[in-house]
Amino acid sequence: MSPLITKIIRQKKNNNRYSLMCGEEFIIGIADETMIEFNIHPGMQLSEKTLDKLKKKENIVAVKQQAWRFLARREHSTKELSDKLLHKNFSPADVKFIIEDLINKDYLNNTRFARQLINEEITLKRNGPRLIKANLLKKGIDMSVTDELLAEIYPENRQSENCHWLAGKKLNSLVQLEPEKQKKRLADFLNRKGFTWEIISRVIGELI
Repeated sequence: MSPLITKIIRQKKNNNRYSLMCGEEFIIGIADETMIEFNIHPGMQLSEKTLDKLKKKENIVAVKQQAWRFLARREHSTKELSDKLLHKNFSPADVKFIIEDLINKDYLNNTRFARQLINEEITLKRNGPRLIKANLLKKGIDMSVTDELLAEIYPENRQSENCHWLAGKKLNSLVQLEPEKQKKRLADFLNRKGFTWEIISRVIGELI
């Protein structure tokens, strides 16, 4: 039997959601955008087909709202956001739909995300280009995008400055070692930080 909506009650814990009631019996809870899209109103008879459509729409709304909660904290890559949503056990089809919608509206932009992450890696962590590439690859950023942005943002002179700064700081903890051991420890450390051997050897030669 198709329930008849006798009243619509705004939910106390979420002002953007409503409970559809048939007398004192709860039918379904929906978001305000769902109510507008389907023109839900008291006196409306909900067929089985309409109820099914409401449920599918609410699944989409739930994915979108969770996506916005993630994006409100910081920028995400498309892969990163998709992985997080799938981890919440949303259906792959609904996640794909929301991801594509966010891309089309420019709320998700891999190039913009990569540029922001590269700047943070350079200025806050002072990482080398190889480590930055590896971190971006994990986020699903194409290597071509990464290479282009690194060439623009992270020239060799800036890489050398960061490498020199990190090496100088690390050297303070190696003063008790012999020069050859200092060089090896420094080289291993700077390699893990993602710098090229060319820059590493030049910086170590300047410091030791």
